[in-house]
Amino acid sequence: RSIIDDDIGKVEIENKESEQIILF
Repeated sequence: RSIIDDDIGKVEIENKESEQIILF
């Protein structure tokens, strides 16, 4: 993977965590 792909993956994980916090 490239560094950009890793950054995108991190952002996706952060977004999922934020959505979970909002749901709870």
